[in-house]
Amino acid sequence: MNKRILLPLILSALYFVLIFLINPAIGVTWDEPTYFSCALSFSEASSFSEAKEVLNCVPEHPHFVKTLGGVSHKLTSSFLDITTSLRFGMFVLAAVFIYLFFISISSLFGGFVALASTLILITMPKVFFHANLLSMDFAVMVFVFLTAMSFYYLLEKGGKKWILLFALSFSFLLINKIMGYAIILPLMLYGSYGLYGKAKISNEKLKEFKPLLLSLTLALVLLFILLFGNLAAFFYPFQSTQFQSGFGDDKVQHTVLLFGKELSSSSLVADIFYVPMHLFTSFNSLLVLMSLLGLILLIKNRKEHSAMPLLIVAFITLYLVFSFVMPKYDNERNFLLLFPLLAIFGGYGAKWIVDKIKSNYSKAIVITLIAILGFTTLYLAHPFYSSYFNAFVGGTGGVANNNIMTVTYWQPELVYTLDFLNSLPEGSSITVPGASEPYIWYQKIGKIRDDIVFQASPPDYLGLVLKQDLFLKFSPEPDRSQRPIDTPWEFYYKTPPQFIAYNVTTKDGVDLVKIYKVKGLFGP
Repeated sequence: MNKRILLPLILSALYFVLIFLINPAIGVTWDEPTYFSCALSFSEASSFSEAKEVLNCVPEHPHFVKTLGGVSHKLTSSFLDITTSLRFGMFVLAAVFIYLFFISISSLFGGFVALASTLILITMPKVFFHANLLSMDFAVMVFVFLTAMSFYYLLEKGGKKWILLFALSFSFLLINKIMGYAIILPLMLYGSYGLYGKAKISNEKLKEFKPLLLSLTLALVLLFILLFGNLAAFFYPFQSTQFQSGFGDDKVQHTVLLFGKELSSSSLVADIFYVPMHLFTSFNSLLVLMSLLGLILLIKNRKEHSAMPLLIVAFITLYLVFSFVMPKYDNERNFLLLFPLLAIFGGYGAKWIVDKIKSNYSKAIVITLIAILGFTTLYLAHPFYSSYFNAFVGGTGGVANNNIMTVTYWQPELVYTLDFLNSLPEGSSITVPGASEPYIWYQKIGKIRDDIVFQASPPDYLGLVLKQDLFLKFSPEPDRSQRPIDTPWEFYYKTPPQFIAYNVTTKDGVDLVKIYKVKGLFGP
């Protein structure tokens, strides 16, 4: 087999195997039960009209993830547990993406840059975490990248293949989370420059636009098919709802934690620091430096390759959009699509290092270093990949101890409390502010006893996940006169140890979950 095909296949298979083997250690997240429920309904639909109807079970969420989970469950439920079967389609998407990512970068910058970039990407803890979930964010990242690459080749080469591939990528992007729409702006900027730069007279300009117009028309047809003939669903209900929450009069205002202070997500401090603080602390610090080096070199050498301006424009534009326009919450979720670009920059930076070493073994040395750094980082982050932070901020411990930013946000850690919950006396109740959905799912599939009660008031137990920006939004209400501590924040940081019944702790000593015995503290 051709080495240019074999190597990306090996990396793709490696990623799939890693995800499949490690997935049981990654707990169900806050949003997933919603997707699980819709996907199960879709997989059980007995007719086309019923399948079309159940996809609107949560109308503000687009169809792709629900459909993927439903098809995945239908095909694998006979030999996989229910949670894994619902997530399995995302594992396959992740593996296919790694293959396409490698061959795309290889065709642009050569095999070494592709290998270095791919190794950086597959060892990014936050990206690996999202690849394990049935959620929109990883899918958005995939289709943003594929849309950008197919758009580039459509402009460069034209032809039926690229007309079809861009239409496919773009139509799938449109039925995902609206955050992915941000890629349209840099594509418009790059496309305008590319088309008008290459065409000297009006007839040539029209000729250059023809493949793009054909592809956009085909994308509309594919969108009609993907939405089961209901093109209006693209505008309503889910995209109109998402647009309002992101940009419109009903724009959601979130509270974020930065530098020990709770801030509005639209504050100037959040606009300036939120994205870089989460972006550049989310994978190995040496690989981050390699990525920043690559970005600087790409800007310096931008005329060497026609794809370089696209990568630069895409990164800078998206960085600014997610910093100053898009809503900010849940750490890296909304701008996960920036990570493949950082991986490419890292690969380009690695090439520069190889050129400077000037040794027969320089490529092997640099690739080995990247692999060691990346896979060591994944190992150290296991199983709490979403709570990984690098040395720039003192690791997860530094972030937690100094409240630099929110440590976790989607509650996958709750899976490590199931044995404790099942050991509680019959009829025990527990309240977990903002995080009951995973528990309810576990109870539904038989992993928590049916007699355990959630969100009771007053509860026997209080569970807190270290999502600091959520702490002040929830507080048990009964009888303030008998409540010794007013807020979850005070509970987490000030409650005496004798009240702590159980905790889930990272390798560097951070309590991601604390469960307190509070029976009688909040009233009768």
